[in-house]
Amino acid sequence: MKQYDPIDIHKEKAPLWPDFVPPLTAPEAIRAAKRLWRYSLGMTYVGKIHVGTGNRINWYGNGTLTVNPSRGWKAMVHELSHYFWRRANPGERPHSKHHARFETKLVKEVLKRGWLEGVLRDKAPVKEAHARAKKLALIEAGIERWEAKAKRARTALAKLAKKRTYYLKALGG
Repeated sequence: MKQYDPIDIHKEKAPLWPDFVPPLTAPEAIRAAKRLWRYSLGMTYVGKIHVGTGNRINWYGNGTLTVNPSRGWKAMVHELSHYFWRRANPGERPHSKHHARFETKLVKEVLKRGWLEGVLRDKAPVKEAHARAKKLALIEAGIERWEAKAKRARTALAKLAKKRTYYLKALGG
């Protein structure tokens, strides 16, 4: 395999992305954007997130992080890398070799964490048990609780009967 130097922008671009990049879903885009924010800026993102559509880019503005899953993984990482780079290095040019190095770092993080393999996707919903089976389980649990309470009541009544017998004898009755 040919080695590429991702730092030299005059050479052929490094093919970091795999040949097939799966489509990006809205929940994945939100989770990925938050994690890239934390990875890039070193702090947790706590603001609002808007899922954009159409031709809107992935960007932060007016207190809202906009992610557009229809643009795909590559566009999201590239566009957010511009914002992160600009925020961390206000005086730098947006397409400098340093930004290219930074974007390469973000792409490697996406690949290393397995986000393209579906790590950030929603888990498949667990098949719900039948409603009547749930109700039966609740009823059986209630019966067990009440039987335990009845046993404690019988034990408490037996102790009180012994004490009553003792005091009746002590009083001469």
